[in-house]
Parts: sequence; structure tokens; C-alpha cells
Amino acid sequence: MELRDYLDILKRRKNILIAVPAVAVLLVVGLIVVKPKQYQATATVAAPALVGGASANQYSGANGPKSFVANFTAAVNSPPVVDQVARETGVAKNQIKSGTSANEVGTSSIMEVVYKTAKRKDAFPVAQAAAADTISFLFKTQVQLAQGPVDSAKANLANIEGQIADLGKSTGLVVPDKDYEVRAQAIASLQSAQAQALANGQGATAAHLQSQIDQMKGQLAAIAPQVQQYTALQTQKDAAVTQLNQAQQSLQQAQSQLQAADPKQVVSISKVHSVSVIGDVVQKGGVSLFAGLFLALGIVAALELLERYRQPATVEVPGEWTKPGSTQDPFPSRV
Repeated sequence: MELRDYLDILKRRKNILIAVPAVAVLLVVGLIVVKPKQYQATATVAAPALVGGASANQYSGANGPKSFVANFTAAVNSPPVVDQVARETGVAKNQIKSGTSANEVGTSSIMEVVYKTAKRKDAFPVAQAAAADTISFLFKTQVQLAQGPVDSAKANLANIEGQIADLGKSTGLVVPDKDYEVRAQAIASLQSAQAQALANGQGATAAHLQSQIDQMKGQLAAIAPQVQQYTALQTQKDAAVTQLNQAQQSLQQAQSQLQAADPKQVVSISKVHSVSVIGDVVQKGGVSLFAGLFLALGIVAALELLERYRQPATVEVPGEWTKPGSTQDPFPSRV
């Protein structure tokens, strides 16, 4: 078929090409128009101090803003946030989830939380609660995560200090390493006095001092294992204290960020206004127009194929059968 043939078909079936898209558009526009009037409120979350900046920040570095936007967008409709908003506002969870959306402003880390609803009185409180609970959720979880290492470090330190206390009770030595040093210094003093006595020819004194030295060396050898155990525990304690300090520092940083994310400081909300249906009509009406046009073309193609199928086949008759004056039987008898 040539292009002219296709154009003839379209011209012949123009009623279908006009009616089907028109009906599709009218149906979609009608559904949009008859829907209850929608209202929306927009809450803006502006917390630039929490994004980028120092490496200690939760969302630091070049990818910090992108991570913040992605996490915020996912969190606004997460079950914990939706549940919290529902408890605070009394609005059904499914309505909150279906009516709430979050988008970044341009390429910044500023977020806009929009809530659309048919109930004007619900728009403001839900938008405000969703924005506030989302920003709090993002940083409150970091505080909860940072609290775990602190609790673990405290428990570890308490365990080591308990072992040190038990060692002191069992040995009677409050500070074994210091006691060891005192005894070692006493032995050194006795040895010095013994050397002086020998130099002065005081053999009896030197012998008496030797017995004291031997006795104190025995005592020193007896407490050596406890001193080693105490030293090892003390080393573990120092490491546990360092670990606790680091964990507490991380917790303080997380708490500072949570404080900086105070919704009263970073969340602002606009007045409630009605939602215009023009945008929906243009967007969805255009889609339905093209969909209806494709459907109409499909119907036209189906009708043309059906019509061709129903037409009887044309039989071509040889020319000599139709010549004037021809009396020859096309099928001569063999009789």
C-alpha cells in the first residue's frame, strides 16, 4: 500500500480517530475534576550546619548532601516516622504515607516536605510533624548507635576494675607494683649497708644484714606473680579508659548534632492552600490523549483487517472467454 492509501483509510475512519482520544481525555479530566478538593502544606527543613563541614559530622564530605537527601527522602515515609506522625496528629497511617512526599530544593541540602489531603485541618499538622519527626529520626538514631559503644566500654572498664579489686583483696596489696618498688628499694638499701659494714670489718653486722636481705628477697619473689597480674590488668584498664573516652566523644558529637537538628530551629512551614488541578489536567490529559490516539489507530487497523478478511476473492477470467462473437466452448466436450 502507498502513503495515499493509508491517508484514505485515516480519512475514512476519522470519526474513530477523533472520538476515542476525546473520550479518553474526557474520562481522565472528569475523574480529576470530580475528586474532592485537595489542600497542601509545605514544611521546609533547612539545616546546612548538619551537612558537610567537619569529618565528625554524620553527613560530611563531598557526598554528604546527597546522602542526607537520600536518607531524608527514604525516612519521611518509613514506618517509624509514619507511626510517630500518626500518634501525634491522629491521622490514619495510610493517608499520611500516600499524601506525604519530600524533595530537595534545587541541588542543595534543603528539603521540602509536602502533605496533600482533602481535609484542610490535617494539612498543617501532618506536614509539620512529618518534617520534624524525620529530621529528628535521622540524628536520633545516630545518638542511639553511639550510646552502644559507651555502654559496652563502661561495662568492660567496670569488669577490669572489679578484677583489680578482687586481686587486692586476695593479696592484701592495695597497689602491688608500688609495694614491689618499695620492697626492692629496701633491699637495695640493705645491700648498701651490708657493703659498708664489710668495708668497716663488721662481719657480724654484715651477716645479720644478709639474713634480712634474703628474707626480703623471698617476700619480693612471692608477690612477683601478683604484680605481673596487676600490671596486665592495669594495662587493660588504661586501654578501656581510652576506649570509653573515644566512645563518649562520639556520643557527645552525635548529641550535639541532634541538638542542632532541633525542629524548632530548622523547620518552617507555609500556610495551607488549595491544590490547583490544572497541572494534573494538563499532564494526565496529555497522556490520555496520546493513549487514546494509539488505541484509535489500533481499532482502525483491526477494522481494516477484518474488512479485508470478509471481502470475497476476485477471480480473473481469461480475455478470450469474453471476446465478442466467440462461440467456442471453453470446456469442449470429449464425447
